[in-house]
Amino acid sequence: MTSNWPGSRSDVFATSSYLQRHRDITERSPLVSTRSLFTRMPQMCLSVLPTQVITNVTIEGCARMCVTQTQFECKSFDVSITEMECRLHNRTHEDPVVSMTFSETVDHYRTAYEKLFTRLPNHVVTLRHKRQISGLGVEECARRCILETSFRCLGFDYEAELMNCWVTDEGPQETGGVQIQLWRRLLRADIR
Repeated sequence: MTSNWPGSRSDVFATSSYLQRHRDITERSPLVSTRSLFTRMPQMCLSVLPTQVITNVTIEGCARMCVTQTQFECKSFDVSITEMECRLHNRTHEDPVVSMTFSETVDHYRTAYEKLFTRLPNHVVTLRHKRQISGLGVEECARRCILETSFRCLGFDYEAELMNCWVTDEGPQETGGVQIQLWRRLLRADIR
């Protein structure tokens, strides 16, 4: 499926490209551990019930279970240090009605897939995208690209203002990449 890139629109200035740094996060990746795909929030936990609870597992094991989860989209997890309990969540602290709660014995881990991409401001990876997904933040867009199963996602273009995610199986090597140069008309208020 080919998308129609909104190249003629005035909001393209907010577009950035993200190119995947590591082609495979599970095999032969330069990542030291699966845990490095997450950002730790010490002494915090989500205010909602977990989707799945696993006992007697390490932090690395919990991270691996979250990344490889197929029953639901695992977006974060809490680890109880005292109970050796892994609590997988299909939500994040950014979801509506979800908040963070202080806990002396629990650490929260949220995905950090954006770290797997190199950001190219004011660039478009390609004009031929495989899919457009609306209403996502950059982290969610990165997660969709990494976890894509219908094609090998190599990067994405992102429109910040409209929260549009454009995923692609092409990189700048295949397409030559497109650099956007925008000119904005100065208004009288700008000149003063």
